[in-house]
Amino acid sequence: PNNSIRYQILKFNTNRELIWQWESPADMRLAGDMPPRFLVHSNGNIYMTADPRPDAFDGVWILRPDGSLEFVPMSDVVYNRYRITKLKEASDGGVLACGSLDGEDLPYGRLAHIFKMDEDGELLWERIIVENKNEEFGRPNDITLRDLVELDNGDLLYGGNQDVWYYDENNEPRGQNDAWLLRTDSEGCVLDNCGYIQDLLSNTSTIKPPSPFKLFPNPAQGMVNMEVPADLDVQYIEVYNQLGQYLGAIKDAPFHTLNLSHYPEGILYLKVVDRSGKSWAEKVMLSH
Repeated sequence: PNNSIRYQILKFNTNRELIWQWESPADMRLAGDMPPRFLVHSNGNIYMTADPRPDAFDGVWILRPDGSLEFVPMSDVVYNRYRITKLKEASDGGVLACGSLDGEDLPYGRLAHIFKMDEDGELLWERIIVENKNEEFGRPNDITLRDLVELDNGDLLYGGNQDVWYYDENNEPRGQNDAWLLRTDSEGCVLDNCGYIQDLLSNTSTIKPPSPFKLFPNPAQGMVNMEVPADLDVQYIEVYNQLGQYLGAIKDAPFHTLNLSHYPEGILYLKVVDRSGKSWAEKVMLSH
């Protein structure tokens, strides 16, 4: 009616006789591919994921046995859009979920997102997982977790995919879609020091041609020497952090000694670009 969309949930007995049905209100919006995002809980509640479009709320709808409907929004302090791709009942009666989040205000791209709520919809914990395997810098993350399993010991196993950009044997950027398997403890922690955002240090297994320059010392405490072949005409050097964020550029020749002391500690990637536009990248561990 009035150009609105209505959703129905039907329940049948084993003889295929309709024994219960429910119809949504006109202003309710659900995710398009509902089956994996639809959970019938042992407590009788039905959990459904909301449509993650920019003009709709992101979160979970809870339909209770008495017919009452409640919307539980996701906290949205930094990020714009939550895509919940899987809901599953936990062994303790809670609700586990996985998916991704992204948005215009998120420089890292699309990140993996996992969370757990109690059966009433109260958020117990949520984690954002960052693992940038891109070798071509400036490419954002593109990760989605699509399924999850709770193991006998309480650990959680998540499966999904991520787009990875790498350099082939001709030093040309190529993209591919890789499967991704992630295991956490019962609190969604991958790292020992578990926080809201978990940054996984990873090494890509794709082919990467050796760079013609050498960096030393590595690890470094601020000053890094770069050994460059005489026939390599360096134009500039771009600096990126582990998440692929651009931090700055070094444009002052000669490039034999690089001062990185004003960059943050951790893993940095130096992308060396020559006059022809060809580029190579190497990482350096920086500490102050």
